[in-house]
Amino acid sequence: MATRFDFHELPARSDVPPLSSDKALRAASRYLLKQSPRAVVEALEAAIENSQQRGLAHRSVELLVLRALAEKEDGDWASALADLRRALTIAAPRKYVRVFLDEGRELAALLDRLDMEQLRGSEAAPLTRHLQRAMYTPDVQGSAPIGMSEQLTKRELSILKRLESGLSNKEIAEAIFVTEGTLKWHLHNVYGKLDVKNRTGAMTRARALGIL
Repeated sequence: MATRFDFHELPARSDVPPLSSDKALRAASRYLLKQSPRAVVEALEAAIENSQQRGLAHRSVELLVLRALAEKEDGDWASALADLRRALTIAAPRKYVRVFLDEGRELAALLDRLDMEQLRGSEAAPLTRHLQRAMYTPDVQGSAPIGMSEQLTKRELSILKRLESGLSNKEIAEAIFVTEGTLKWHLHNVYGKLDVKNRTGAMTRARALGIL
């Protein structure tokens, strides 16, 4: 039977919360992530501030990632992405990787939405690219899907690479000797396998996976 958590039973905000209470907060946050994401966001604020004031980098990263996931569940993508960037910035020089990989597919959706231009030139940029690739390999906790490049057919890979050229659907169809309707069917399959909705999304995901 699942343990019930109530944020109101946890200690109120203090300058130096005991470690046991901090662990309880993280456990409660994970349990209520999808049920009450707004409550998780609010409950983590003081813990994040305390961790950063005390120089607890790894704990700060873990809590920021948890809050980012809660904000995503709550529909606040802007705040979620901002917290994820903060976590990556703290983690990058310290080589923290596992704290992100442990979140698997849930975090992958956020990583895909990061604007890499905002990270350009920072230590967080290579870490982000590494995580984007790692989230789609079979050895990440068994929780992420297999590499998309292995699922795409040769024809689909060929079409995907032609998208970079900026050619229209009609031009691509003529180049590979199929009808425009058949091309659209192939594109539909490519978008589905990459979990995107359009050309831009497909190219962004393909680059993250190292296909393009």
